[in-house]
Amino acid sequence: MERFNSAYSDSSLEDKIIDFAISYEVLLSKQNEGTDSVNHKLAVRYSRPLTEDYEQRIQLCKKMKWLYGKRGNIVHGNIKESNQQDKESVAKEFEEYTRRVLKKYLERFTTGNYQEHSRMIQGIDFG
Repeated sequence: MERFNSAYSDSSLEDKIIDFAISYEVLLSKQNEGTDSVNHKLAVRYSRPLTEDYEQRIQLCKKMKWLYGKRGNIVHGNIKESNQQDKESVAKEFEEYTRRVLKKYLERFTTGNYQEHSRMIQGIDFG
């Protein structure tokens, strides 16, 4: 939550995108999980709580992989060629998509039988 909130005080769009991406990562990752297919795992975990419709899940996964790829471009210095409008759009979409899953996460946490984050992620992974 701290990184999500700090995105609102960031002055650069790149920093906003990175803060939203970190929020997304922390929310949908487990400790000591490793780095294999991080983008794919996060995208699948993102889509599952939001819809049961298979086609919608695929579209959400694709969108989140694309957004997370933009984060990678920033971190690795490959976003310089993007214009300001593109960065604003990515920041706004990352905020919106992260806010959606954060809301679902909090709903599940308060109404489900989850005492800890790792159990929540396990519930997302295995239904």
